[in-house]
Amino acid sequence: MRGWLAEIRSALQSIRRAFGLLWSISPPRTLLYGAVTLSDALLPALVAWVAKRIVDAVVAGQMDTALAWVGVECGLVALRSVLYHGDDYLKTWLGGRLSIRVNSLIVDKALQMSARHFEDSAFCDQLARAAKEASSRPLHMIMHGFGFVREAVRLVSYIVLLWGFSPWAVLAVLAGTAPQFAVQAWAASVAFAVQQARTLDERRADYLREVLLREAFVKEVKLFALGRYLLSRYLDHQEDFFSQDQRAVRRTLGWTFAMRILATLVFYGLYFWVVRDTVLRLISLGDMTMLMLVVRGSQESFEALLNNAAKVYEGKLFMSNLFEYLALPEDEPWRDIEDRPQPSAAEPPEIRFEEIRFCYPGCEALALDGVSFCVQPGETVALVGPNGAGKTTLIKLLARLYEPSSGRVRVGGRDAGEMAPAELRRRIGIIFQDFVQFHLTAGENIGVGWIPSIGRADEIRAAAEQGDADGFVQKLEQGYDTMLGRYYGGAQLSIGQWQRIALSRAFMRRSDVLVLDEPTAALDAESEARLFGRLDDLKQGRTAILITHRFSTVRFADRIVVLDEGRLVEQGTHAELLAAGGLYARMFRLQARGYAIES
Repeated sequence: MRGWLAEIRSALQSIRRAFGLLWSISPPRTLLYGAVTLSDALLPALVAWVAKRIVDAVVAGQMDTALAWVGVECGLVALRSVLYHGDDYLKTWLGGRLSIRVNSLIVDKALQMSARHFEDSAFCDQLARAAKEASSRPLHMIMHGFGFVREAVRLVSYIVLLWGFSPWAVLAVLAGTAPQFAVQAWAASVAFAVQQARTLDERRADYLREVLLREAFVKEVKLFALGRYLLSRYLDHQEDFFSQDQRAVRRTLGWTFAMRILATLVFYGLYFWVVRDTVLRLISLGDMTMLMLVVRGSQESFEALLNNAAKVYEGKLFMSNLFEYLALPEDEPWRDIEDRPQPSAAEPPEIRFEEIRFCYPGCEALALDGVSFCVQPGETVALVGPNGAGKTTLIKLLARLYEPSSGRVRVGGRDAGEMAPAELRRRIGIIFQDFVQFHLTAGENIGVGWIPSIGRADEIRAAAEQGDADGFVQKLEQGYDTMLGRYYGGAQLSIGQWQRIALSRAFMRRSDVLVLDEPTAALDAESEARLFGRLDDLKQGRTAILITHRFSTVRFADRIVVLDEGRLVEQGTHAELLAAGGLYARMFRLQARGYAIES
């Protein structure tokens, strides 16, 4: 009993919170919808009572009275039609706004969660469960809640009429229909358990579908003939989901059918009772007409009441996912910082890494192990080392995409861990090696580097000139207004052109710190030479960090820091490191050997 009471309390709490969402959208329309619901609830019983008056007047030969009551019934039916359309309009309006509101809350919460969460499978499952049916589930739960109230009021009105015939008839209706609620609630919990258990598999199936359909994957899918293999795996998931759903249906179908038969038998038992009493002249023909409508209506209302209750319970199970997700503690608030004006700094900041140790979530191996070094204000430092040495990881810690497991990063003398992430990132312009190709216009692709200036064409073009992108952007069909990416019918760029767009995005930021992670990996030799030929001008007044595997470019750096297996193994100028004969010298000579020309 306690378990059921707890479930009822939980369902009521979910309804209250869901109703709070609806109320926040439009209090007047919410109240109007409630008024429409209550009015519609009272009309059927009133129509049944008027039908009794019509029949009794006809039997008594009172034509004027009968016709007057017919007029009343016509008005009630017309009113019900008006309420029906009003209900439909309000449901559509509130549903659309509620969908926008819930999806906005889900995305807003995601924006305030740090990057580490998105590599956590448990968090991704929570996000997927919250987002699943986010556009429809809250509305359905609220509408079923209103439906529950409507049917409850309607049932009470029927019971008032039915009680006058016999209290036993009321008990028969309740007893014949009540078991359906328990069965439907049980069926809903079975379906919910199936959905919960396969969240991870559903995400895998969604990923396979994306690989099969998205442009980003199509080249390798075609080249390696992966289509049939990946489609087979996708269909395996779908067949498994279908089998799980069928097992759940078979598990509950027998009981659902049995309860429906019970309700039907009770209904016709009452029918028999009413017809018998009418034949025996214990009740009038008008009473019989009303009671038949009431018995059928009360059974339908009670079934609808229990069905709405079961749907509310089912919605409560799914809505609990949404509310649990929205209740997650936010570790990266983003509002009111990114839009603030960029303060002018007297000089670029010093950046200091102090005994940094870091391990990615879910991994045991350290990605960084005791790394300490300093980047002086205005200095250009190159980070080099083998793949997996920890170079990009350091930059992620600098930008507070992750927090160090131990140690700290200091920027301008302040502990980065004590700065708001967005406040810190405003000072840093970064182009990562795996930069994003936004399917936006060329101007927007560059302008997103600094949102306050995204509408300023002069600043966007200046950044494009710095990133060596202005030349080819001007030749596009609509220049900076050209949509990029074929996925939505825009222009397709080469990977080198995309990289220049990303470089321009980094320069757009006008930040104190410029971080370039493999900035020339996709550039041709001439473009690379132009970029580094202007690097001194581009980094003027900034602290710069360069990550690269091209040793021909690191000579532009004031100092080179060499990482290997998460540890700092050496640092110095190009000449000093060559003379030391360590890892840097060995890697440099191996790469230089590839450029050697036999005479």
